[in-house]
Amino acid sequence: MFNKKALIKVNKVKDANILDYKMKILEKVPYISELGPSIRKRLVGKLKEETRIRFSYLYREGELADKVYLIVKGQFLVSKKLVYCGGKDPV
Repeated sequence: MFNKKALIKVNKVKDANILDYKMKILEKVPYISELGPSIRKRLVGKLKEETRIRFSYLYREGELADKVYLIVKGQFLVSKKLVYCGGKDPV
């Protein structure tokens, strides 16, 4: 049988650990680390973790940029499509 109070306490501890983890990430990010603690706390509340599969896109050139990505683990590639016009140099 589950003890509801114990379960709530475990979830609060887990949430506090997640918040601490996110704060430590923000403290390592240039510019964001220079912000005051109260602003960083507000940012932490807005952070969402995403896991991506290999070779998936975070963003494509020309799309509306509505997010900021902090790469915590893994690698990514930045590429640009070049357009050739009848044998001339890429545009």
